Amino acid sequence: MILFIPSSYAEKEKSLVLTATPIKDHILENGWAEFDITLWNNQHSYDEVTLSIDEEGTQWSMVTRPSVDYLSAIKLAPMSHKVTRVLLKDIDLRRDASHPYSVDVYIKSRITNANAVTRLHIWLLPFDPSKIDWPTNL
Repeated sequence: MILFIPSSYAEKEKSLVLTATPIKDHILENGWAEFDITLWNNQHSYDEVTLSIDEEGTQWSMVTRPSVDYLSAIKLAPMSHKVTRVLLKDIDLRRDASHPYSVDVYIKSRITNANAVTRLHIWLLPFDPSKIDWPTNL
């Protein structure tokens, strides 16, 4: 017998779940991409998690709001969630609006070693499209 479990149900069964909502994912030079990251603790116990990004071959500057104390971790009450705003800025990456960069955001429990990941897509625009003088007589 094969049992199929819908992914939304399976996600809720994980002890830690991480989701991302893009706020600003198309950025100009010197701009910051913004995402609301929701950290879910589906355990019946308190947890502490660390938040990180890991992208080989690319460099990103990351800021969180509210600021996260990376030494003491993010504290999550049992059966609760917390939202933090993550801002990312590229460090001298090639700008190409035809495809996004993918950035993986990770959380890892300091107590249980459980982990979760979500992927962010960020488009680095080479110019401001609103400043283009588009032809009007086509």
